Amino acid sequence: AEYMGSSTLKETSFAPSSMSFRALYSWWRGRTFSTVTAAWCVRVLWAIFQTAYIHPDEFFQSPEVAAKDVFGFRTFIPWEFAQRDAPCRSIVPVAFFSGGPFLFLRWLQSTFDVFAGTTALFFLPRVLLLLCSFLADFTVSRIARAHPGLLEEKAVLLALNSCWPTFVFMQRPFSNTVESLLLIIVCLLLFGCRTRLEHMLLRNILFGVLVACGVFTRFTFLFFAFPFGAYLLYDNGLRWQRFSSLSAVKVIWRTAVPVGLAMTLCSLVFILIDSLYFGTLQFEHGNLYGYLTVTPINSLRYNMDPKNLAIHGIHPRYTHALLNMQLLFGPLAMLAAYRGLRSLWTYPNVKTVLSVLRRPSQVVAIKMCLSASVFLPLCVLSSAPHQEPRFLLPCLLPLCCLAGDAITSRPTTPQRTDDKKHDDDVVVPAGSAQLSGRTSRTVVSLWLLFNLACGVFYGMLHQGGVVKAMFYLNERVVRAPCSPSQSAKPVSVIFSHTYLPPRYLLGYPPNRAPSTECYNNVTLLDIGSEPLTTGLVVQEASEYLVVVPASVLAPKYNPSHLLGFACSPLTWFGPHFSGENLPTADLFASLRLLIFSCHSVPSPFTANWRSKHD
Repeated sequence: AEYMGSSTLKETSFAPSSMSFRALYSWWRGRTFSTVTAAWCVRVLWAIFQTAYIHPDEFFQSPEVAAKDVFGFRTFIPWEFAQRDAPCRSIVPVAFFSGGPFLFLRWLQSTFDVFAGTTALFFLPRVLLLLCSFLADFTVSRIARAHPGLLEEKAVLLALNSCWPTFVFMQRPFSNTVESLLLIIVCLLLFGCRTRLEHMLLRNILFGVLVACGVFTRFTFLFFAFPFGAYLLYDNGLRWQRFSSLSAVKVIWRTAVPVGLAMTLCSLVFILIDSLYFGTLQFEHGNLYGYLTVTPINSLRYNMDPKNLAIHGIHPRYTHALLNMQLLFGPLAMLAAYRGLRSLWTYPNVKTVLSVLRRPSQVVAIKMCLSASVFLPLCVLSSAPHQEPRFLLPCLLPLCCLAGDAITSRPTTPQRTDDKKHDDDVVVPAGSAQLSGRTSRTVVSLWLLFNLACGVFYGMLHQGGVVKAMFYLNERVVRAPCSPSQSAKPVSVIFSHTYLPPRYLLGYPPNRAPSTECYNNVTLLDIGSEPLTTGLVVQEASEYLVVVPASVLAPKYNPSHLLGFACSPLTWFGPHFSGENLPTADLFASLRLLIFSCHSVPSPFTANWRSKHD
């Protein structure tokens, strides 16, 4: 009521006779603040209950590595960390976002003598990232208050919180998520803080530290941060010239030196930590020997080799622009491009445009910086043949600031700039290039449907049974209750036609063993898309558990033989969607991940198969 006024509330009240799309649309538009609050609640609940599996990197680039170091679990170390002589990922972001929560959990276990299952290992890093993701909301509020007229705070917050990467991607321990968080902090530092003249040196130093942290997280951060470096030069020059006449060379010098020194010192810290962790630099008897490891350079070298990229998949160069940007942001990406072009059209002539670009106001400079932080990385990343949607995740906040209010605020008529206005005063209003009423309602409908569909699919359905199955296996296999006199029995767990199972969620071998539980000798094997008729022998085991999607076995969901074993169904988890094996006509039965218990002796395997998987 405070935000829109009591008359609006009266017009859009929900009587049974007013349950039309127009009434629903007006209600959604009229209660922006309360809708944002509701979106925050949904965001928290979504982070708690989503167990879908987007990509193996969300597990294997962070928690899988940290769990081995903190708890001593038997895990799968990916190629980025396995190449100890030339690793491609820094351990520092992993230690902070996964190692920190795991160390806290280990402290709780040792201090209070409690034994939390692997469920806590799954959720703790996500809770930390959830809390960090609210930095984006805080940044939007700070920018709106520091620069009135730049954006509509509540409308942009609503767009940010209803965008599916916010409540799906930003809670997952991808390196792209950390990269996005660092870019958000850069936006907060440059746009959301009113920096006094005496604090400008500190701002330059902090910017250098953030850039170094971003580059050691992913070297592509440099492309996202470059426009912000240009804005920092512009803003420093604007502030210093108010008090003294400094040449452009002096402005660049006084900005570049503290930024460069901060980046260098912070990078040296990362290099030293990584070199000691990976063992390329060793400290014995007061002496250091070995060589330094610079992970961004190793990663750049790896990605510049087409043979390496071919292992991960080759995509057309237009994939980012035409597919990935739309998959992540839907109408938001197209609206940002549309508003940018329409904003240029509001100027009376080319001379005025060139004048504004040559001497922009601060609001226009911020918009140019945000636009460049989307356009420049998009162009650079599109030059690489391997392109995945999550590589564009840092564009989330800039796109929401540029076009979020076009989706969630009331339509306004674009105003042309007065020809008689002085060039220095030409500013594009925040509500310019707004959509008409009918078009805006269509865009809102598409926006809500798109984000709901993607949120449910990638948050709940996609490979949704794998994580739940790992929780179950930890309880049934690793922590199976038994009598003190009973000996541990060997068990083999075989995953077929699923994404690579995160082994740290199995929690084996455990770091502590309660007296009421006996731990089995567990072997976990992922056979990928190998035929289920293949006969396997992993080791002599008293029980074999086969985990396979129901869509692979359709239409016979309870076969008596799998992989040469005589099997019986044990349990199932869902919903589980596998893009490699699409659901059948029986949708409910095929959206499951089945677990079979097998006890008979398997048929012999071929030497060729063992050489591939041992």
